[in-house]
Amino acid sequence: MKLNQRYQTLKQRFLDLDDFPLEFLETSRNLFDFNDRRIVPKRFEVWTTLVGLPLPPSLTTKFQSLFNQIIQLLPNSTRFYQVQPQNYHWELFIIKRPQSEIEPTLLTQTPEIIQAILNNVQPFKMSYRGFLITPDGTIIVKG
Repeated sequence: MKLNQRYQTLKQRFLDLDDFPLEFLETSRNLFDFNDRRIVPKRFEVWTTLVGLPLPPSLTTKFQSLFNQIIQLLPNSTRFYQVQPQNYHWELFIIKRPQSEIEPTLLTQTPEIIQAILNNVQPFKMSYRGFLITPDGTIIVKG
């Protein structure tokens, strides 16, 4: 599925909602520990290839402004986790999510496989075109 089609699918799933489904929120909530009003990400194993960590300061500022505009629309009682701006990034490949079971030998081969792939890819320019809110409440910037 092409990236724009994926974005359209996510957008439509979000637009079809009256509220966030409890099962989707539960999936997100399982990634965090809730201590009083403070929300802390749990420690778990995720394998991904990150690009642009950190992102350029001007882009980080724009994303932070966008995020601030979105949270202004939320009721004051809404609890949410805010990724620290210095941790904004672009995920190139998500290899293993917390709930995924992947054979350890495949994981140990992952860096070499990704390096071989990336060695054959020309540099490219990344453009961002808006944002989406996913059905589990994650805010992503479309790129």
